[in-house]
This record gives sequence, C-alpha cells and structure tokens, in this order.
Amino acid sequence: MKTSKQAVLILVSSPFLWIGAAGALVSISAYYLLYSGHLQPLAGLADALHLGIYVFPFLALILASSICLVMSGLIVGTVRYCRKLIEKTAVKPPEHPQ
Repeated sequence: MKTSKQAVLILVSSPFLWIGAAGALVSISAYYLLYSGHLQPLAGLADALHLGIYVFPFLALILASSICLVMSGLIVGTVRYCRKLIEKTAVKPPEHPQ
C-alpha cells in the first residue's frame, strides 16, 4: 500500500502536470461561460474592440498547450518513477567482510 501511494505521488509531482491541468480547466470553463452567455458583457466589449475573432483561437491555444503540458508532466513523472525503481532494484556490489 505504501509503495503504491509513493508511486502515485511521484507520478503527479511534476509542476507541468498541475499547470497544464489548471490551464485546461480555465480554458474549458471560459468556453462554457462564453457559450452559456454568462460572459456576455465581456464578449460585447471584445467585439467592440474588434478582438472577438481572437478570443476563441486564444482559448483553443491555451487548451492545446495545456494538454501538451499535462502529457509532458505525466511523462516526466513516469521517468522519475522509473529512475526511482532502477535505484531501488539496482544490484549493489557485495561487501567484503573485514
């Protein structure tokens, strides 16, 4: 039980994973709020400033980069876990009795 808990902690310890997850959450939430009409005043302001055509591509860029960060965070966590396993299971040289 203790080793599986340590394995999970090593896998999710990468900051890339958490930054990516937060970015994806913000992007998806912003998409939802824009489509549901909760951010209508902000959308009107963006249209008045002629920035409305850049909002959705920007949110898509944030979502795509967040997914990439999550995947790289999982890869970094997996590499850390593999290194930890290699260190733990490495063959140690025999000690000579003195």
